Amino acid sequence: MQGRAETELVKALDTTTTVKLLLARPGYFFPSHPGQRQNEQSGIRRFLDTTIGSLFINTNKAITAGTLGSFLVEGAKGSFPNLSLATNAQMKQMMKDLQKQ
Repeated sequence: MQGRAETELVKALDTTTTVKLLLARPGYFFPSHPGQRQNEQSGIRRFLDTTIGSLFINTNKAITAGTLGSFLVEGAKGSFPNLSLATNAQMKQMMKDLQKQ
């Protein structure tokens, strides 16, 4: 049943109104700055984020909190009019494409 809530929300808002739904499904994200990690995570969690998390980031399985936030702001501004659901890899690629423009 994965994705059922997203599908139902898209259907519910599929009207002629100006409301548009953009769903971001981050598989894994973590704070970008070490200072934030220090305040928000335990020692073992910081260790896992800096070691294993960096492997996920490099393989598009994860996204930084900053990139996720930027994507959501751009989505609210209407930068992705034909998109209703985005994965980590899609969000990262779209933000790269926007920066090239």
